[in-house]
Amino acid sequence: MKKDINSFFIKLCRGYQLWISPLIGGSSCRHYPTCSEYCMWLLGSAPLYWTILQSFYRVVRCHPFAKGGIDYPIVFRRYPILSLQPKSDKRIEHKIKVVFWLVPFSTRQSFFGQRFYLIKSQ
Repeated sequence: MKKDINSFFIKLCRGYQLWISPLIGGSSCRHYPTCSEYCMWLLGSAPLYWTILQSFYRVVRCHPFAKGGIDYPIVFRRYPILSLQPKSDKRIEHKIKVVFWLVPFSTRQSFFGQRFYLIKSQ
């Protein structure tokens, strides 16, 4: 169910990028990533209510008189302390594709976890 709702909103954002944005003058967003990309990034890695709230707040901040600039989405994560030492002498090679980087926003923990900037990998 969650995946269906997220895919609906992603298709809505892609439709906006393909059909509506070119009609109103192309990429006129004052921020990086653009407002529609911001929403799609959050849809892939945050709860729907947080995505809607943050996307709405972002669109409100994006106006002709806005200063603009780089404004990465912020997500909350809770991670246990991991040990990166192998459990055996066997060497196992894995190829990992990094889609997003999580860069710490602050070191404080909140009820929701630690805050991270969400930065898309190239």
